[in-house]
Order: sequence, then C-alpha cells, then structure tokens
Amino acid sequence: MDQAAGLASARDAARTRCTREGPTRDGLRPTAICAEGGAVWETVARAFPRLPEESIASAFSAGDVVDADANPLAPQQSVKRGSSVFVFRPIPDEPDAPLELDVVGGTDRWIAVDKPAGMATMPRGKHVAQTVTIAARRHFSNPEIVAAHRLDAATRGVLLLTLAKRWRAPYQMLFERREVRKAYLAVAPADDRFVEAQTVALALAKPRGSLKALVVDGQPNAVTTVRLADERRGLGLYEIEPKTGRTHQIRVTMSHLGIPIVGDWLYPEVRDGGDLQLLAARLEFVDPANGLEVALKSAQTLDRWE
Repeated sequence: MDQAAGLASARDAARTRCTREGPTRDGLRPTAICAEGGAVWETVARAFPRLPEESIASAFSAGDVVDADANPLAPQQSVKRGSSVFVFRPIPDEPDAPLELDVVGGTDRWIAVDKPAGMATMPRGKHVAQTVTIAARRHFSNPEIVAAHRLDAATRGVLLLTLAKRWRAPYQMLFERREVRKAYLAVAPADDRFVEAQTVALALAKPRGSLKALVVDGQPNAVTTVRLADERRGLGLYEIEPKTGRTHQIRVTMSHLGIPIVGDWLYPEVRDGGDLQLLAARLEFVDPANGLEVALKSAQTLDRWE
C-alpha cells in the first residue's frame, strides 16, 4: 500500500470511529464534527470556514463546544483523529416562557399534539426553540422525541410525535407507506363543482431554492380528494384528503383548481402574509405496536368559519 492510500485508509477508519450521537441540551442536538487531530479550535474552524473568529471564540467561552459526554472543550485542547467534537449553535428564537402544547392523544410510544398555526414542526434555519419538536422535548423532558411526519408552519392541527428511537421507524413508515388517513378542513371560495367529492391528480415539483411548488407536466405524483362540505356568503368549507404527501400539496391543488385557500400568501401569487385557513383535522391509522385503530381529532377551528 502506497503512502497516499495509507493516509486515505486511516482517514476512512477515523470517520467510522466518529459518533454522530452527541449530548442534548434543552432538547437541542449539537452539530457533530469528526476531528482530524490537533487543536479543537482548528477542528471547529475547518468545519465552519465562514464563521468569524469572534463567533468561534464566543462558542468556546459559552461552553458550547463539547465532547460526547458534554464536557466543555478548550480551544487549544488536543483531540485525536477520529474523535467527535460537538458544537451547540446559538438559539435565534428562544422564547421568554416555556411553550405549551395541547395533547390530543398518546401512549407510551407516541403522543399527538394540536399544533398551532405559525409553529414549524422541526428545527430549521431561524426556527429552533419555537418548533413543535423542541417544545415537546422540553415539555416532556424527553430528548428522543421526533415528529413522525410534518405539517407546514402555517398549517394548524394534529401532529404525531414518537417518544423513543425504537418507535421512530414503525410510525414514520406508516406515513411513507400511505397507511394513515389524513383529513383536512379548509376555507376557500365556494365552488359547486365539488359538492360531490372530486379526486385530483397532479404532477408537482419544487425547484431548488424556490418557496413554491409548481404544477408541471408528467406523471401525477400528488393525489387529493376535495369535497365542498358547507357554504356561506360565497365561502366554502372543504373537506380534503391528501392520498400522497408532497410539499404544499393541498395549497397547490386548491390554487390550481381556482379556489385558493383563504389567507394563503404563497399561492397563487406571493403577497403579504395572512392567516392560512387550513386545519389538519383528523389522523386515523392502525397502531403497528398492537393492531388497534387510532383516531385523533384536532380541537381547533378555522377563524373564518366560526
């Protein structure tokens, strides 16, 4: 084996020793870095090349750079190749008071919460502490809580969360295999075409970097059933069942049909924000752990239909 191949083999072996399972802090998981040896400062600087030195220094000062046992690491402390270093990032949306979540059902394997509108499901970008996942971890003192599926931040309603690692796959697979019945309510312009339920099949795509999903030519990958359940003063209350789970599927479908959901600031055109009148009203599935039927219902209503 030549020297270059030997070095590559050593790097690969080091990476396999690295663990991505770091400590948690207030329900938050850190960024994991596989060290190449040398000072911890160098490891962090290599991992975040665009991060200013003062920000790196602040992370060390705050004790946000730690090992797998949550022990703070010093900037010039030496780490072996293949060691794991973990960095807790600043929290941009730390709430002034703990966030409360309304629970609509649960077992020792999962809980279902009634997600409010405007709250993201999982941490991403500027949404960290004020997300359902982190709020639930903190509320129940359980860092293993994760969402079994996702609701858009703007959508309110029933969201299923698993309580332990071993239960993640069984419940997430229910959604992937389309074995969960999801029923939504939406307020939109009344259209008598949908007095009888209509099934709409569209081909949707979401270009990289775009906020919006688009209807495109091709094989349909988004199937949605739409029915006008009630009507008053030109507005309709629609019962909607997505058979698939594409990004913004319901919102795009309703816009494509010429009946965009009231308060939708993204479809058909981007405009000033509103209160999206879309509610994840019910979830129904057979519990994979015991074979029992589960029916979960939101206690929320839609403002424009009260």
